[in-house]
Amino acid sequence: MRSRLSELLLIFVFLGSVSAQAISVVDLSNSMTSWSMRFTGFRSYRIPVSLKSGKKCIVGVTKHVNPRVKNFTIMLQGLGADRWTWNLLLKHYRHHPGYSGFVAIDWPYHGDTNCDGVQNMDDVVEAVAKAIRVMDIPVSRIIGASLGAVPAALLAPEFPEAQQIWITPPFLKREKLKSLLGEVMKIRDESGVQALIFRSSDLKDKFPRFVLRDVLFRVQRSQEVLKFLDLNSTYKKILNRQYYDLLVVVGAKDQLTPFQDLAPEVASLIGHPFAVYPCSHDILRFCGASVKEAIERSRLKRAKY
Repeated sequence: MRSRLSELLLIFVFLGSVSAQAISVVDLSNSMTSWSMRFTGFRSYRIPVSLKSGKKCIVGVTKHVNPRVKNFTIMLQGLGADRWTWNLLLKHYRHHPGYSGFVAIDWPYHGDTNCDGVQNMDDVVEAVAKAIRVMDIPVSRIIGASLGAVPAALLAPEFPEAQQIWITPPFLKREKLKSLLGEVMKIRDESGVQALIFRSSDLKDKFPRFVLRDVLFRVQRSQEVLKFLDLNSTYKKILNRQYYDLLVVVGAKDQLTPFQDLAPEVASLIGHPFAVYPCSHDILRFCGASVKEAIERSRLKRAKY
């Protein structure tokens, strides 16, 4: 059943040198990552941060703890999902060389992250950036999956020499994203969750109510982000920016970002590489190995991997 739940969440997609005073280790028995990131080399934390606006956040983080790690990849999951989603990709790195590591972060209104009244994307990005800086780690890559590519892309000025990787970023098809987010905002009960699953995915199973209730809770939390997500201004910020290095991974059969429709939307990104796979929007589940290959073949410039 958990594997089926992960499929649902992907639709809404979607120890190192840190100060013991700055972060607290999460008891894995109570963490949302407890049953998915147990393999050796990762540890979960909750990191308190204060924002310039005076608001406060507790940011949920799972970090690679191999002391030989020299560079880190920051990973932000999609709308309504939690950072355990990345386990579907990280399983391909169980025996990865010790000179690279991974940090999965729940952005505000997702997973273990809780914030006091965050009401704009600037606060979202600041909360994630400050959590990264508390860990005092060198960042070489920032990966955003699905709508998680929005905070990932907006982090570029904070970490200007980090490579950006966007996995099936739906904002490249703005009108389709507006339609989907409008449907998500209308969801009020379990039947609304089931109806959206039928309309937006290949999953045609009738899910048990307790599964739909869990997804509903996650959707309702993520609706808080959608209330202040200004697609027009965010879209302009992302596509008008010059990136140090960018790789866009899209699924050839993706319902949200079909590759054949991308060209008119991404004229400003010409020159950056695209990796295309015969996958749908849940690319992390079905194409983890392909994404791993795309990441490792992508341009890194000065990133020392």
